[in-house]
Amino acid sequence: MTATRSPLATLFATAALLTVVGCTSIEPGEPESRPGISAPPPSTTAPDGGYTGPALAGLSSEDFEVEVLSDELQYPWEVQLAGDAFIVTEIAGTIAMIGDGGLERYELQTSDPVVHDGGSGLLGIELTDDFDQSGVAYVYYSYADGEDLANRVAEVVFDGETWAETSSLVDGIPGHQLYNGGRISFGPDGHLYVTTGWTPRASRSRGTSETTPSCTRSGTATRRAWAGAPRANCSWPSTGRTRTTRST
Repeated sequence: MTATRSPLATLFATAALLTVVGCTSIEPGEPESRPGISAPPPSTTAPDGGYTGPALAGLSSEDFEVEVLSDELQYPWEVQLAGDAFIVTEIAGTIAMIGDGGLERYELQTSDPVVHDGGSGLLGIELTDDFDQSGVAYVYYSYADGEDLANRVAEVVFDGETWAETSSLVDGIPGHQLYNGGRISFGPDGHLYVTTGWTPRASRSRGTSETTPSCTRSGTATRRAWAGAPRANCSWPSTGRTRTTRST
């Protein structure tokens, strides 16, 4: 004869099971462990970026002193530090240098006039490691390519009196009324990385037949013709980034 359990016994068994589950609940702050799902690995410390200043964790605005260096900037876009001076691009095509003597503004001499309308203009700037001696930097600016808007990565030189374009690294980067990218920076691998804006066509970010957005390598110091530069596959779909190689 098959034994049967009374409703009262079933109730007691269920209550006992709930008590056990309640006693083994996960403590707050502990990662939940489920069958077949491993807990995420512990976070790791970010790589050392070379920062040697004081620790910023736990500081508030009261721990800082604010000093106004200039209130005469005209639509600034990017700031770089060269020695004790700040170098600021302004979208109208000027470069402001702020030092102990105040602000000095220079019009950047370019091979094509800078077009500044909406999100276009003189955008990013990256200084070379020996800028204090050579005056060499790289800029990203918008210009008119016929009836279209385009962007260019160019080498420029500051000789103490003027800022002037000396070489074009990349021409014909498609422009947009609002989205042109423009960030430009040397990476730890020695390549010059350039953001080239937004596009709804993801395939263009990896198309080696496209001027941009693609991942391209060219010696900036030797100023080789861009069309003859070797190409590399881009590993960032839908980001639209271009890179060039700096000679060492």
